[in-house]
Amino acid sequence: MTTPPVRRPPLSGRVHYLIGGTLPTEYRLWVEHDLTGPGWRHRQALRLVLQTLPFVLVFLILPGRLETRIGIPVFLLLVSIAMGYGTASNFRNRRLVQHGLPVPVAPEEDDEEF
Repeated sequence: MTTPPVRRPPLSGRVHYLIGGTLPTEYRLWVEHDLTGPGWRHRQALRLVLQTLPFVLVFLILPGRLETRIGIPVFLLLVSIAMGYGTASNFRNRRLVQHGLPVPVAPEEDDEEF
C-alpha cells in the first residue's frame, strides 16, 4: 500500500493559504503535513512575521529620526515572532478545523477526569 503523492499548491494558492484562505481538498495532505508535520510551530510563527513585513517596510521608508525608523520595525518583528510562537497552536487548531482535519489532542488533555 503506497501513500498518494503530496500535491503542493501553486504560488497563488500558497499566498491565499498564508492569509487565512481554505485550499481545495486536493491539497489536503499538504495542509495536514504543513500543520502537523515536523517544524509546524516554526512555519506557523513565520506566517505572522511574513504578514507583518509590509508594515515593517512602510515604517522603514517613512521620514523621521533614524532611531524611530529602525526601532519601530524591530519592535514589530519581535512582537510578531513572540505572538507567532505564543498563538501557534491556537491558530493551527483553527486551520485544521477550517480544512476538515482532526485536531491533535495534547497528552495532558487526554487524561482529564470528570
